Amino acid sequence: MMRWIARSPALHTLGPFLLLTAIWGLVVELEVYPRAFFPGPLDVARAFGTLVYKGVLPVYLQDSMTRLAVGAAAGVVVGVPFGLLIGLHPASYRFFWPLIIFFQAIGDIAWLPILLIWFGFTLTTMTFVIVYTVIFPVIFNAALGVRTIPTEMIRAAQSLGASPFRILWDV
Repeated sequence: MMRWIARSPALHTLGPFLLLTAIWGLVVELEVYPRAFFPGPLDVARAFGTLVYKGVLPVYLQDSMTRLAVGAAAGVVVGVPFGLLIGLHPASYRFFWPLIIFFQAIGDIAWLPILLIWFGFTLTTMTFVIVYTVIFPVIFNAALGVRTIPTEMIRAAQSLGASPFRILWDV
């Protein structure tokens, strides 16, 4: 019997989640925190069932995925050209790189109080947080990707008659 349990991939996968759920339920039953602030697993499952039964869960999911897609797309659309600019031009690298490192070090969640005061709990606030989360890794990787291209590859493309755009696109 124990050998089967030890070899069960399902138990290895679900075991930690079952243990975490049991600890969660125990903490709720011991009333370490008020239930209004820390609902139990059964309360969460009931609320999930209610959202599914009423048919509002798909609407909420669609709204969330739309916000995520818009924010991620905006972060990529702004981040890639900016990263390429920084990576291709040493002067822009020297000017912008310290600012990028500075703002990247500020966590996304740190902006929430300021944004909630400025904009309230609106689409603008949520979109800004998503764009802020996406844009710095995109800028960082685009700039470093361009800066780490071996000069031999760029010279080889130039000697073959490639235009600057073609070098940027292909190399």
